[in-house]
Amino acid sequence: MSVDPSPPSSAPPSSAPPWHPVSSPPPAGSIPAGRVFALAAAGVALLALGLAGGYAIGRSTSPVPANVAAPVVSAPALPDQSAKFAGTRAASLAGPWLPELGNCLSAADPGGPKLENGRAEMINCQIGDVQVYFETFTSATQFGWTRDYRAGISRKSGTLVPGVEPPRQKTGPVSGRTGTYFEYVTGKTCGVFWGPGGSLTDVRLEADCAAIGNHWPSLRAVWERFS
Repeated sequence: MSVDPSPPSSAPPSSAPPWHPVSSPPPAGSIPAGRVFALAAAGVALLALGLAGGYAIGRSTSPVPANVAAPVVSAPALPDQSAKFAGTRAASLAGPWLPELGNCLSAADPGGPKLENGRAEMINCQIGDVQVYFETFTSATQFGWTRDYRAGISRKSGTLVPGVEPPRQKTGPVSGRTGTYFEYVTGKTCGVFWGPGGSLTDVRLEADCAAIGNHWPSLRAVWERFS
């Protein structure tokens, strides 16, 4: 609502208290009680606003002003896992993933994954709560059997966790390689499978479905970041 800044012509003369120089305080009793109350209320309101503002600033996600140096926070570097892939056929597929991989175990390590169902190599690593498996098979027949078996599970998984992507060809954003991609559910585990064409090596991502909130995009995003 607009307000006319000029007072009406019939307004009575100002009754404001007499002006006093800035260098000397006004004499006691020269400020009406109503104004004292209003000033006190304003002071309390400003104090409350200041406290609330401090809380909001502490939680602010706004960009830091250009003239203020932003604090540098760097995550601790993960131990290099490249030795686990040295001399393996999975090394080229694992390359983009290496900076984020941790706790890698190969089939040669105590407690490592077992070489079953035609696997020649298998390395199990972690990215946060996500288990990452790189597995290489002895033949195209063994590779195809495992891929097709999991693809069959994928086609039935839509009723378990909605939004699952069925088998299709998909290109990795990082490597530019195209291969069979699908998502699946086994028990309480949600997984992603990707096997680049012309290779006997695939990568699988698995996480507890509840841990990702039955939310496929969060698991999908890990694959998109490194594939």
